[in-house]
Amino acid sequence: MNPVAHTSGTSPAGRSGSELYDLAELYDIAYDWDLGRELAFYIECMNRFGDRDPRRVLEPACGTGRNLVPLVRMDLKITGYDVNRAMLKFARNRVRKAACESRVDLHLADMRDFRVEEGFDGAFNSINSFRYLISDEDVALHLRRTAAMLRPGSVYVVDFSYAMPPRHNPRTYRWQATRGSLEIDVCWETREAPAEGLSHERCILDVRHGGSGPARYTTRHLTRLWYAGDFERISGDCGFDLVGVYDYSLRRVPPGNPLDGRLENLYHILRRR
Repeated sequence: MNPVAHTSGTSPAGRSGSELYDLAELYDIAYDWDLGRELAFYIECMNRFGDRDPRRVLEPACGTGRNLVPLVRMDLKITGYDVNRAMLKFARNRVRKAACESRVDLHLADMRDFRVEEGFDGAFNSINSFRYLISDEDVALHLRRTAAMLRPGSVYVVDFSYAMPPRHNPRTYRWQATRGSLEIDVCWETREAPAEGLSHERCILDVRHGGSGPARYTTRHLTRLWYAGDFERISGDCGFDLVGVYDYSLRRVPPGNPLDGRLENLYHILRRR
């Protein structure tokens, strides 16, 4: 049984981490790694579980556009949207520098509200952005709007992690990133609150630039704690079938295996009915 049920109402007021996302360049450096394997996996899932080769793809919460140009180079057209103006500005500059504006369409929008009429062949939502949708109602709003934009039979890949089981502490993640003379130490800490159904998270960036002294940026994030069964229940009510779950090694999680935070982020393959 879940420690808390999200059944109605809108997401409570909380910390969305906007301070981090306002630092678009620092975010882009911190999350700058080789995306080739992950993007190829998204397209493979759209082919394997969907009913067509993807040509037009949707990316909710596209951030700084780190996925956009690589997808264009895979001969796709992509529509992305994000709620943060600084991130979207960075994404637009990236697309412009790559001279691929004709194949990328970008929008300022919230995951609960975005809707265009174009029928997409697939969609994906990466690196836990989905967990900023906290209440059942907001999750359903997003999934129903996304389903309405996808062609029947197409696939939505959603990447997020679950709550840790009792007596297991969430991991703290630390990594380093550099670009030119900028060096960043990243620390992401998590405190789960099962009685609230929430995860209280803190991201710390320690930034060094050339010979200047370090600067520290601390941001707080409030996200949903997911439990096994909830995602399949809500997505099923919104026009999707959950047809597979994969771990971060891109291995399929066998049906019946427990889904919890020990598996870290998982790729959930939804097929639009």
